[in-house]
Amino acid sequence: MKTKSFIPRLAGAAALALASMPHAARACDICMGGPATRPAVNWAIFFMLGVVALMATGVGFFIRYLARRARLPMPAYEEFLR
Repeated sequence: MKTKSFIPRLAGAAALALASMPHAARACDICMGGPATRPAVNWAIFFMLGVVALMATGVGFFIRYLARRARLPMPAYEEFLR
């Protein structure tokens, strides 16, 4: 006889518990996108996109800085050290 795993039993118990209490399974206004929270969620998304764009721009400029610096000739005082 094969024993069942713990996770399917737990999932079944959770589904049974939520089916017996439908008022507890409803999503809140934030999850459903209520009229009061919609503008705040939109601005939060734009803020997060702006932060990602700012970080990507910074990484791009740093890579450009390193590439330009790698193409420059070595200073005279460093040529003798190698």
